[in-house]
Amino acid sequence: MGRVLIVLLLVSVIYVAKIFAQGPQGGSCAYYGTPTDYAPPVVCTEPCYPFQLNNSEPSRCTDYLAQYNDYGCCSESQSSSLGLNMVALSITFDLCPACVANLWAMFCGFTCSPYQGSYCNVTQTKKSKNDNNTVVDFVEFAVHPDFAAGVWESCANTPMSGSLPVNQQFKNSTDFLNYFGTAGASVSGLTIQFVLRTENSFNIPTIPCEQSCSCAFCPAACAIMCRVSSWKGRWPLSRCSRH
Repeated sequence: MGRVLIVLLLVSVIYVAKIFAQGPQGGSCAYYGTPTDYAPPVVCTEPCYPFQLNNSEPSRCTDYLAQYNDYGCCSESQSSSLGLNMVALSITFDLCPACVANLWAMFCGFTCSPYQGSYCNVTQTKKSKNDNNTVVDFVEFAVHPDFAAGVWESCANTPMSGSLPVNQQFKNSTDFLNYFGTAGASVSGLTIQFVLRTENSFNIPTIPCEQSCSCAFCPAACAIMCRVSSWKGRWPLSRCSRH
């Protein structure tokens, strides 16, 4: 009887340790790691679970989602590459910080989220040029319509690197998001196809543009200025009629 109890105890310990090693319950990865910097991630050929992250990894993803503090699906090189890419993105949309923050959060979810496997689906693979690894060629990234609408709202009136505003260059949120999916392919070798759906999709609250963007790039911020400034008698009501 004592031996049976010991065996059962060992089985329980192994089971608990296995769950802990796999990260948060329900978490899974679609891919992990890259053969070299700026290369497509390696496809998981068997169940791939989030692993414990190194707190020294150079990523700002933890600024947006606390879940990235412990477990994730990105390697240190992926995290570093993401940070460099996001610096470029921040420069492109620097006139509206809310837009930048929402895009940051989206790509953190795509690259590092411990639940990546629930909304990212690899649809086409290829062999790495540097070794025999099977890497991602095309991936489907499912985003909730509410999140996509929030990103669009925060970015729509923001010029891209001083050129035309987003809503004059793209028809809608899907068109805008898929621009990122194809524009980065020449650098990363990975094409992202964004799809909107309500289930098994990436969805977190977005930051409204009026929280950090000026009236010039956010109509909602104009409305706030009109309410506050008109009350103080410092903003002509005639300028608020269109808002």
